Amino acid sequence: MNYKIYTAVLLMTLVMFVIAGCDAGSAGADSNRIRFEHLAMNVDNSIEVAEWYRDNLGLKILREGKPPGSKRFLSDPGGNMMFEFYSSKSVV
Repeated sequence: MNYKIYTAVLLMTLVMFVIAGCDAGSAGADSNRIRFEHLAMNVDNSIEVAEWYRDNLGLKILREGKPPGSKRFLSDPGGNMMFEFYSSKSVV
């Protein structure tokens, strides 16, 4: 598994968290800001990638799909955002 790619994706995701201000507890004047509900990534092996994020970043696997796509939905510990990992060779 290419961990450099996963590290780059993690850093990109963290930047997105900061930019979007993904905080489920926020209210008031900031309540109209954009908030990501989930981010989907097409990967070669969605099961392996989801397990890597679970084991190394502490994300929780919320839903697991069946092959051929084998979708996995993971959430951060605070439940602010979900990540969807799926495998599809037909997507360009």
